Amino acid sequence: MNGQPVSAPSVRTWTRIGQQLYDKAAAARAGRLVVTDPGVIVDGIEQLSWVEVDDQFSLPLGPGMALTELAREARPGLVDAVAWGVTIPARDPVEQHTGTYELLAVQARYANGRARLFAVDCGIDLLIVASEFTPTTKFHSP
Repeated sequence: MNGQPVSAPSVRTWTRIGQQLYDKAAAARAGRLVVTDPGVIVDGIEQLSWVEVDDQFSLPLGPGMALTELAREARPGLVDAVAWGVTIPARDPVEQHTGTYELLAVQARYANGRARLFAVDCGIDLLIVASEFTPTTKFHSP
């Protein structure tokens, strides 16, 4: 169809460092809780609500600091939306107590498309668990 956008699908890539959340031995070495089902991260990503960022935008301190750090990773893209507030259940692989981590994300625009970075706030550090890229829409010439 002439003039109609043809949208390429988004491609999600999982990070090696994010795998620490699923590997009991790696989680224990890093002093982290472990996420027993990687599917909860996927479910969490689907539950995120995106908020557009503008000059008047402000965030609560906790997620604001984590999102600011995550936005630095999006360089040199223009961050135009953020998402936070989804909790991920986790448990200690040694002592078996449970807890939660917060899932956060930033969206940045680039000349060739849109990128989203997804991270889990582990309290003492921020683990980027996945990235997603959607190429710029292309148009067929008439």
